[in-house]
Amino acid sequence: MKGKFDLAEEAQNDDGTWSLIFDVDDEFQEWFKEWQGLRRWSDKRFQKVFHKALVSALETVEKEQNNDYYIVKVQETPDGEPFIEFPQKLIDQLGWEVGDDVEWDESEICEDWGEHKGFTLSNKSKPFRDADEARKKAISVDME
Repeated sequence: MKGKFDLAEEAQNDDGTWSLIFDVDDEFQEWFKEWQGLRRWSDKRFQKVFHKALVSALETVEKEQNNDYYIVKVQETPDGEPFIEFPQKLIDQLGWEVGDDVEWDESEICEDWGEHKGFTLSNKSKPFRDADEARKKAISVDME
């Protein structure tokens, strides 16, 4: 994908849905028109393609998380440090604990509709904790 589009505004509607307003640069418009076989820019086509991609992404997330999906916002401490607060249910599902060392990595995410920047979070403490628990279980089995 070439060019970019930025989320310029988001607003929650009275019916609980959300309206998203995007700023789309010329390079993205040209790429999108070529990709879609259009002669001129079509807001309607962009909305249709974007909606389909968004629904597909949410369905994928739901399947991967047992029909649970989470939206978190980046917040700031009083000192201006950014942080993300995860729902307890997600923390429990992941088996994460207070004090775990979590690493943030930027990545390119490839979708059917194009590539975009994303990130992954990797818990560097959990594999060691899991291995230690497995070792303890193995030792307790041997002693019986």
